[in-house]
Amino acid sequence: MRKLIRFFIFAAFSVIAMAASARDGSDKHWQVELGVGPTFGYSKVMGLSNNQAGATIFGEARYAFSKVPVSVGLQVATNLYSRDYYSGGDEITGASGIDFFSTNIMITGDYYLEINDKINLFAGAGLGYCKINNSKNVEISDADFGAISVGDDGPSGTAAFMPRVGVLFFNKIRLTVGYRFEEKANRSAFATAGFVFRF
Repeated sequence: MRKLIRFFIFAAFSVIAMAASARDGSDKHWQVELGVGPTFGYSKVMGLSNNQAGATIFGEARYAFSKVPVSVGLQVATNLYSRDYYSGGDEITGASGIDFFSTNIMITGDYYLEINDKINLFAGAGLGYCKINNSKNVEISDADFGAISVGDDGPSGTAAFMPRVGVLFFNKIRLTVGYRFEEKANRSAFATAGFVFRF
């Protein structure tokens, strides 16, 4: 896993370095975006219910080309939500929450369409790696009264692909919707609001 992460980091910064060598002298090509938002639309997992919204938080460093409306970057995101497990197989005995926690690291790219000097639309994608703590193979059993035991023989990480679209206001506020295709129990749609710092 560490070799894969190092590869993605090296590849992202290689692309950024090539982009930087082609800059035409205009300023503020570098961007750092910090954002947060809900996740939803999870795949079903046997024995678990509750597909309420979870949360994602992310940081993304990008380089924006000056002669073409394209940016490339590297995103790191953390996602967390819970599914309910009903002890005894019904809702009367009470539910326990099973946390699904994942971390994504992806190379990203976006294409921008300028509407006016205050609004830009964009579409893009990310490709990389997802590290997970629980998979679709999670096994849950009643360990004791009021407690459960959680086991998992599934993968600890998978490849990830993230198409996304959104709108950028005033070159500062970025609203994005998209979907992370990765291990079945951890894939989800998301909607985020981010603030962009330019350098």
